[in-house]
Amino acid sequence: MRVVIAELVALLLLLSACASDGEGEAQPTQPGANATTTVLTSTTTTSAAPVIRESASRTIVVADTDRTYELLIPASVDSSVPAPLVFNLHGIWDSASAQMSRSGFSSKAESEGIVLVHPDAIAGVWDLATTADINFFTEIIDDVSTLTAIDPDRVYAIGFSQGGAFATYLACHLPDRIAAVASVASLVHHDAPACPEHSPGRILTFAGETDTTVSIDEGLMFASPDPDPPGPLADETAAWATTNGCGSEPLETSLPEGVVRSDYECANGSALVVYVHPGGHWWPQGAFGLDVNTIIWDFLNQYSSPLSSG
Repeated sequence: MRVVIAELVALLLLLSACASDGEGEAQPTQPGANATTTVLTSTTTTSAAPVIRESASRTIVVADTDRTYELLIPASVDSSVPAPLVFNLHGIWDSASAQMSRSGFSSKAESEGIVLVHPDAIAGVWDLATTADINFFTEIIDDVSTLTAIDPDRVYAIGFSQGGAFATYLACHLPDRIAAVASVASLVHHDAPACPEHSPGRILTFAGETDTTVSIDEGLMFASPDPDPPGPLADETAAWATTNGCGSEPLETSLPEGVVRSDYECANGSALVVYVHPGGHWWPQGAFGLDVNTIIWDFLNQYSSPLSSG
């Protein structure tokens, strides 16, 4: 068993080092129709990878369709104490396993005691036109809750590109279950179809000045299946500021290596924070002096309950 664990850790490190920077550049690994659950245990520690208590590929049936997700319960999670749950969503035409490697958020989950879920979209595309995938996420929460204790007030969503857009879609469709979200390389306000009553949210986003996929100035640069693809960052930010009741002028902080952080003062417990960095369409962990995963978790962890009580 120790040899098998060592080989799995080495494989995870190799995948992390080889992860593609651009969305859709690597062929996604599509989940099998008969995904099985695998439990791994380890008593050794490593600074390079999380100590896994349980890592599982799970299949649940939603609307008569098999849906899959990757579940990580780190050893730092006490199953008798309700833990926070974070959804980490892949980009379009990508996969859960690719997002796991791309973001490296598993290490943050281990150090902070977070139950982490990487879901798979059908054919790699999140459905922002209906509530089908919203139902998928509610079923995931219920399924995970049968395996370990989850704090229902500390459920969060983060994502890359279309996954980031869907994280904000979750926030406005599940305001009684999602406490805060973070999007990387895509910010969408969701006008068509609109969020119910344009629900306010707690939103953190990262955008790259040299992003040629979701341009800061022009929005999405290719044809999209989404009914409301991301527009220019200024337009999407202004729309969220209006929805959240924020002041029009944010507090801007210039950080090293050309990074600018904008903090909006918003009403009724909502939030809007925007990072603009010099990079492109990728998860900028460790670039430009940014510990993105720590910034994300510090933002999410401020909020211990959803904005809406249901």
